[in-house]
Amino acid sequence: MLACRKRSNSLSSSGVIAVRLLAPFLVSAALIGCSSEKQIQKKPVFPVSGSVKVNKKSADKARITLYPAKENERKEEWPYGYPRAVADAEGNFKISTYGTDDGAPEGEYLVLVQWNEGEGEKSRDRLKNKYANPKTANNKVQIKSDNAPMRLELTN
Repeated sequence: MLACRKRSNSLSSSGVIAVRLLAPFLVSAALIGCSSEKQIQKKPVFPVSGSVKVNKKSADKARITLYPAKENERKEEWPYGYPRAVADAEGNFKISTYGTDDGAPEGEYLVLVQWNEGEGEKSRDRLKNKYANPKTANNKVQIKSDNAPMRLELTN
């Protein structure tokens, strides 16, 4: 009788092992869920649209990136990536930061453009990185609450 009672009030050896193995994972999961991780603050955004042409022709699928002009701006301040767009067949685009076509936060930006041809490793910039490097980019835009459409007229 004593053996039955002892057995019913205790875990089997395999149960004890399972609890010991799972306990650290359960505690870790609880701590992660309750952590005081800093919430990402989204900056207010304003609609930004425009068009991009190279040698007076629409730059279909050109990638436009708004790179912050402030040199001290840290990439960590942009957890969703820099404001960006991909031009359609007519060269028109709408900038996205947090969601599709939502716009860009207020500020001054360098306008970077890369227009690739080819796929994967064989892909190359048709503009020879002339407009893709923030150190050499000379197109700037000031984003504010009311933005006129950008007109990018580039040459290669």
